[in-house]
Amino acid sequence: MTAARLVTVRIADQTTSRDEHGNELTADDFTEEATVRVILAAPKRISQSKESRDVEAREIILLNR
Repeated sequence: MTAARLVTVRIADQTTSRDEHGNELTADDFTEEATVRVILAAPKRISQSKESRDVEAREIILLNR
């Protein structure tokens, strides 16, 4: 089993947000307990180092809306 790691996800001007059906969303559509899928802007190996756990999102998909 892989240990869970907290990751900081940065949202850039180019980051898009949508639901599972492809409908465009805004930040107001997300709740604190929302389940999301994050597509990274670039591939990155996430490890124990703090630097590796700072990533940029290309797309955020709201699941189970």
